Amino acid sequence: MIQLVSADDLAAEVKAFLIDRQARGLSRHTALFYQQQLRRLADFLAQADVTDVLSVTPNHLRRHLLALGETHNPNGIHAAYRAFRAFFNWYETEVEPDDWRNPVHEVEPPRVPVEPLEPIPLANLKVMLDACERGTCLGDRGRASDHSAPAGHGLPRVRVRGSQCGRPQLLNGRKRVPAGQRESVPHGLHRR
Repeated sequence: MIQLVSADDLAAEVKAFLIDRQARGLSRHTALFYQQQLRRLADFLAQADVTDVLSVTPNHLRRHLLALGETHNPNGIHAAYRAFRAFFNWYETEVEPDDWRNPVHEVEPPRVPVEPLEPIPLANLKVMLDACERGTCLGDRGRASDHSAPAGHGLPRVRVRGSQCGRPQLLNGRKRVPAGQRESVPHGLHRR
């Protein structure tokens, strides 16, 4: 069982949150992640003489994120944000304090730079397509998914999925194209 050292109000609520996460069946590693991140937040807040959940402000959370920026990369900062967002959202739902505003609602998530992957060279794409055996369910499906999103096209990726081969369901974002609507299937996705 996870335990915290101090026994003040914030620590008691964090402990209750961790128990809730364990009761939900989250992995031991996820529970330890929450414990580590929330302990860092509690230590930071203790330096500002904040030991009560109700006293935490959005500014405290922003300052904590800025302090983490000195030792963490953007992904690590975002991970800390996700942990305390989960905690404060749980607290809001679980405790439902009167006249309290969840401070996390006013804190924008930190940006994480998204570095685009290099497009696959056309020669590699040709090798992959040649490896798809025509006339077989998986081969035709593999060829269809590769043809739907050629390298470097700049368009949303189309995934082909289906429990029955030969009747794939196309997913493009949130839009589903039923297998029976062949006229709406993009060119190149029909069996050749």
